[in-house]
Amino acid sequence: MSVRKLFVSLLCIGSLLSACENKPTQEASISKTDHQWMIDTLATLAREADPTKVYALNTARIEEYGKELYQGNDPQKQARAMFLRSEELLNSGRTEAAIGQFRALLVAVGGENPTINEHTKRIMDRIALSFLRLGEQQNCQLNHNAESCVFPFRGGGIHTNKNGSEYAIGLYTDLLRKYPNDLESRYLLNIAHMTLGTWPDGVPEEFRMPMDVLGQPHEDFPEFDDVGMANGAAMNGLSGGVVIADMNGDQRLDILASSYGFTDPLSLLIAQPEGGFRNEASAAGLDGITGGLNLVQADYDNDGDTDVLVLRGGWFKEGGMLPNSLLQNQGDGTFKDVTRSSGILSFFPTQTATWCDIDLDGWLDLVIGNEGAAMELFHNNGDGTFKETGIQAGLSPQVFAKGVTAGDYDNDGRIDLFVSVLGGANLLYHNDSEGSTLHFTEVASSAGVNAPFFSFPAWFWDYDQDGWLDIYVCGYDLNDLSQLTGEVYAEAMGYAVTSEKPRLFRNMGDGTFEDRTEAAGLDKLAWAMGSSFGDLDNNGFPDPLLATGAPDLSTLIPNQAYRNLDGKRFEEITRAGRFGHLQKGHGVGFADFDHDGDQDLYVVVGGAFEGDTFVNSLYRNPGTKGHWISLWLEGKTANRSALGARIEVKVVLANGQRRSFYHTVSPGGSFGGNSLRASIGLGDAISIESVEVTWPSVPFATDIFEQVDLDHTYRLIQGEKLEKITPEGLIWRESGTHNHH
Repeated sequence: MSVRKLFVSLLCIGSLLSACENKPTQEASISKTDHQWMIDTLATLAREADPTKVYALNTARIEEYGKELYQGNDPQKQARAMFLRSEELLNSGRTEAAIGQFRALLVAVGGENPTINEHTKRIMDRIALSFLRLGEQQNCQLNHNAESCVFPFRGGGIHTNKNGSEYAIGLYTDLLRKYPNDLESRYLLNIAHMTLGTWPDGVPEEFRMPMDVLGQPHEDFPEFDDVGMANGAAMNGLSGGVVIADMNGDQRLDILASSYGFTDPLSLLIAQPEGGFRNEASAAGLDGITGGLNLVQADYDNDGDTDVLVLRGGWFKEGGMLPNSLLQNQGDGTFKDVTRSSGILSFFPTQTATWCDIDLDGWLDLVIGNEGAAMELFHNNGDGTFKETGIQAGLSPQVFAKGVTAGDYDNDGRIDLFVSVLGGANLLYHNDSEGSTLHFTEVASSAGVNAPFFSFPAWFWDYDQDGWLDIYVCGYDLNDLSQLTGEVYAEAMGYAVTSEKPRLFRNMGDGTFEDRTEAAGLDKLAWAMGSSFGDLDNNGFPDPLLATGAPDLSTLIPNQAYRNLDGKRFEEITRAGRFGHLQKGHGVGFADFDHDGDQDLYVVVGGAFEGDTFVNSLYRNPGTKGHWISLWLEGKTANRSALGARIEVKVVLANGQRRSFYHTVSPGGSFGGNSLRASIGLGDAISIESVEVTWPSVPFATDIFEQVDLDHTYRLIQGEKLEKITPEGLIWRESGTHNHH
């Protein structure tokens, strides 16, 4: 019996289900509503989760390893159990207790006056890291401000309680005397000095990272302020996803964010008329709808509001046999879980999915990339239900998918799929569907987009603005995950690295792609998890933000941001824009919250372990010189969200030349949740000649408009006139009640 069938059978025995397959008719007859069923199921799964199979249940794992300490007399097994228990204390946030346990283990292994050697080094490493973490907790978390944990540290980011970092510096210095080539200790020594404001001069020259490690400051690119605290958006949690959309129909953009702990609540941040956000998750009916590593939005039922899919179980393997949640917006900003009755209920670990209209019938279908299981394709029946047809349509029966993204890469009008794979070749599915018969052909090898072979976030985008969708996919090399910070240090120092780097594949327009990563200046290690793209400076070329990290508490590597200069070359603006957050980054969303024509950013921050929580960031765009246009699209024969709609804006530039800017309506990256409102930078354009929208529908339909003004917002319903609007935007608060940490 498969793990999934066994799991579902156990649920049946527990009387949680009366029908064990995806049979909406039978399940809808249960007296409990779908919504309450999901709440009860999630609570039961959280209560019965096996800590030996879920690495993030750190408090429970402390007890498990504690039991091993009292079993048997094998000194090596005892030492191992003591080390692992100390690790779980650290990961659960009980840092001072972890330090005490690690020190006791050090004495047990090395004697009363232990020296640093091959037997004690790993323990000393963890004691040093524990002190560094203690400094983060006492400063960046308990006394959080907008500059906390932003690399390189300055101002309010400098620790006032210096004890943790001072102890860490002493220990890393001792370790490097014995092991001067320990690159992880070199890197963390630099970080510790940064937290105290003694970097770079305080670091011995032979271990010092260069000043330009995050790129040069740029006078023509401004710093982005993190205004999350003042505006009620600095939610504290673990890794999670984000969706940015108008959830209650008042024109203002709201934020839905998740945190992937089994019992962690969703946060629904509703933009307030008086300014800032307020968490209204309880009022929206979301209490008990917990967890979720990623979120994906769409109006799947074409009723004019934004629905959300919550994805669960990613990375947990057999411990992650959790149901996803389809949250149907009731039209007033409240939600109901309709997972069972819609027919998409399944139990696989996942954190990636995409909505797209595969057969162009006007209804959005759902593709889910599972981890170590078959991909799922749920065809929308147009009546609120779906039919699963993934394998029949040619999708992989076995894959460890980490990113699924949709786009029409060959401009034939049909939506294709790209799937990033962890530990294998990536997949490119060409859409060969005919009518209602769904079918894909896998063409990644012939297209030249198999690499990298350890991949995570991915997306389609037209980075060079030539009218053909290109592909970006970021490497996430598990072979070097334990040496991640060492690899980051090595690259900063110009040493050789072995980890896989991202890939930028340029669409050649003939079904093939060319690797342009190095030529474009994007060949830098990233270890990105969440990420997305938008146009931060409105020059017309999309810019990526990569949210980076890994579960281990030592992986304090800065997020990365790049400016797309001209569709050919990117330059790093991490330092210039103050985007280099050191804590783990996940869901990234670009959106014009205040409707002033430039894009702001929301980034979900937090790690994998119970104690590795952090505060999410809301970056306000201080403004750009570039012109822009904002288009709010609504399909009629096309899906109402207009997902997949292609926009071409023809402009006249300041030098008299004519050119086109292209935009496809999408949520951005595979681990990002951009607003679906099309914010299009137009650079130094002096006028718009026309706006052309090609809708994803059959028959293909195109709307063309002239006499369109720069720097305005328009609403367009398919087949109707453009309507100039002046929408209500977010009012930024300069100060306000701080979020609870």
